[in-house]
Amino acid sequence: MLLSGLWAQSRQKQAVLLVLIAIFITSFAGFASSQSSSQDYDIQAGSLNSVLSEFAAQAGLLLSADAELTSGKSGTGLLGTYSTEQAIEILLQGTGLTYQLSPEGTLTITAPAENDGPLVLAPIKVKGELLERDLQNSQASAVVLDGETVDIGVSTDFSEVIERTPGIINTGGSISIRGIGESPNGVSGERTINVQVDGTTFGVQSRLSSTDFSTWDLEQVDILRGPQSTQTGRNALAGAIIVRSRDPEYYQELRVKLGYASFDTGQAAIALNTPLVDDRLALRFSYDHTTTDGEISTPAPGVDDIDGEENTTARLGLRWDPTDQLFAVLKFSRLEIDRAFPFVDTATLPDFVNTVDFQSQEDSELDSVNLRVTYDVDSAWSLVSSSAFSDF
Repeated sequence: MLLSGLWAQSRQKQAVLLVLIAIFITSFAGFASSQSSSQDYDIQAGSLNSVLSEFAAQAGLLLSADAELTSGKSGTGLLGTYSTEQAIEILLQGTGLTYQLSPEGTLTITAPAENDGPLVLAPIKVKGELLERDLQNSQASAVVLDGETVDIGVSTDFSEVIERTPGIINTGGSISIRGIGESPNGVSGERTINVQVDGTTFGVQSRLSSTDFSTWDLEQVDILRGPQSTQTGRNALAGAIIVRSRDPEYYQELRVKLGYASFDTGQAAIALNTPLVDDRLALRFSYDHTTTDGEISTPAPGVDDIDGEENTTARLGLRWDPTDQLFAVLKFSRLEIDRAFPFVDTATLPDFVNTVDFQSQEDSELDSVNLRVTYDVDSAWSLVSSSAFSDF
């Protein structure tokens, strides 16, 4: 009796399942037939949204369309007998849109793919070497950072670029590449890392931090790890860092950046590019000012902002193209840094607490001028002359 009851229930379940399958097959077959069969349509021309909505109602379809894709577009009218696919293609003519029609009866309006083929990226150029090469063909161990990548965050300066570059360590303003410090023999030793900005060597002996310039409005930073004396001259045993600011161009551009971060860190920067004479003379000016109170606290009365800092970097560039083969770029730069040097009690770490009641201060100023003249002999050869002067 028990087995007979279970068999009867099983037969009932099988019958219900068969009925559901039959209903699904019948519905799918009916929809497939409606797609292939023709139907009469009477739709007035108008906005694409209204045309598609009317079509979906007459065809018995569920419409799915992003309003941003169909907004502002017009749809043609439709009068006559058409299959579903024929009607959709006629309605979407001239709109640049495509569609997907699911077996369940959902019409989805989509945008065509932007790239039909593989995505090809532009090669990364190493401009810090004597010959400009693609990064994959360069003989040097190079890190190439474009200006947009460098200028991220508030108060972005040269130290922050160094800190996020593999193979380089920045400790207390003194950097090292692959374990070789910029002044391994102390203050009186020769530097081993050559840092150039627009052709001008920056920094003083064993104190590269004294010229911690802004990275606002830069074109590219090339960090060459390993000996670079052949490429950049003396003082490059550990490597070289080649920085180029943006040259003046023959178009109008205005860029502004305002930022605020912790420890009352603020930044205000502006960059202006304008042509003075079409295709012959152009000007570019950039200015960046940052201030911070610093993260070190002090219990000493009357001593505020024990590690405060104020940096100002200004650059002015002038480009002259007297002929189609010859052009010259003249750049002036001014750097001012007012920085305090506190003394942190190691016993208070990881809290940064200053224990002395006086403040050590260093003010730095650096002026530089660079003239770069380029003469294109032909498409393969160019003559480049770079002359620089700096006063620290």
